[in-house]
Amino acid sequence: MPENDENGKDKRTEELLRAIRLAFAKEDNAEVFRLLQAPELSDSPDAAFLLGNYYKDIVTDREKAITAYRRAVFLGSVKAWSPLGILLTETKDWHEYMEGRRFLMRAARELEDIPAQYRLGWYCLYGRTGESEPQSAIYWFSLAAERGHPESIYSLILLFINEKYIPRDIDRALTYIRRLLEIGRADAAIEFGLFLYFGEDMRRDVADALRILEPISGAGSAQASARIGYIYLFGADGVLPDLKKALRYIRQAARSGEPYGEELLGYCYFHGIGVEKDTVKGLQLFRKTADAGWMGGQYQLGMYYAYWTNPHQFKKAAYWFSLAAEQNHTDALVKLGFLYRYGFGVEKNQEKAFESFRRAASRGDKTAMHHLGDAYERGLGVEKDDTRALSWYLMAAERGEPLGMFAAGKMIWNGVGHVKDKAGGVEWIRRAAAKELPDATEWLLRHEGK
Repeated sequence: MPENDENGKDKRTEELLRAIRLAFAKEDNAEVFRLLQAPELSDSPDAAFLLGNYYKDIVTDREKAITAYRRAVFLGSVKAWSPLGILLTETKDWHEYMEGRRFLMRAARELEDIPAQYRLGWYCLYGRTGESEPQSAIYWFSLAAERGHPESIYSLILLFINEKYIPRDIDRALTYIRRLLEIGRADAAIEFGLFLYFGEDMRRDVADALRILEPISGAGSAQASARIGYIYLFGADGVLPDLKKALRYIRQAARSGEPYGEELLGYCYFHGIGVEKDTVKGLQLFRKTADAGWMGGQYQLGMYYAYWTNPHQFKKAAYWFSLAAEQNHTDALVKLGFLYRYGFGVEKNQEKAFESFRRAASRGDKTAMHHLGDAYERGLGVEKDDTRALSWYLMAAERGEPLGMFAAGKMIWNGVGHVKDKAGGVEWIRRAAAKELPDATEWLLRHEGK
């Protein structure tokens, strides 16, 4: 082919590739596909790579995407190594999976491709090799994390705090917490502190939660300051209440307009905790956050109208609890369930009560679990079912709810919803009595020895 013709073809190819990229950017999918069919692109590795992207991201046809990426690799495209490797490792076929890992390894090592590095880290933990390789996972995640890849940073922090694969190492976790702060993800960093505080799928450690949250607060996060303030306000699991520290963090959050900080400051004023009692100021802060849509402020107003007014204003309480419940505020869901069950401030409705308790229970609330058991045992808003009743009572009991312990114990002792087991039933009732539940203590006095 004459040189001028060759140059002309190359120029035409580049023009087509630019047009394809522009069509991708405009999300003009029909134009992308039309341009990719141009005869001039039949031997272009870049065109084959873009066709793979089209089938992977737009059409979501995995097999056609693999075919296109394979051709791109055959034509010399190294860019196709990573997406081809990812697609192949997602297959059920072992040979394709291992082939995919080889492509990912080349992309991760030779191209320093971040998605490939992240995916290799992921497969070292969860892949099909038969056992986890946490140190290899840390190696690959670290390479991607050094270049600011958020998912790799998250993965490393989880590895260092959840103890599933390696011993907990808060110091190393903090290294990557700081990386999250550097890339502007304080919100995600806070979540890891809350994982430790609540013990979500890992061992709870409030002191470690504080170690995570304190540098985030120091970096200017009002949300982290509010969370720390809450921990010091009430104390938890080895961390004693410290009103001085609590108020310092709470005021810091409130000054920034953080609604949770304002709610907590309102709570302190309303109840006179660490400050001179000022119910008016407390209510003003509750109302400010509630009117701004903060579910915590809405819940606090519901509590005020349900418990602190004389006479009680249950209708207003139901209004504020309902607003908070719409945002899945767990305690508001429980309180709203009570109002519907007994008809305070709303028309009595056992079905709505059941649904409110169900939503709260799905969020792990032990009180709601007990009330679901009660609903099933008595047929309130749902068909009576002793087996389900006992199941919910036991879930509440296992989370430390004494009413659940007592109810489960009685059902097991009587053989309702369960094979009769007096010893097993008494054990649950003793545990309820140990938590100072009067009904359990009285029951034991009447029945033990019988």
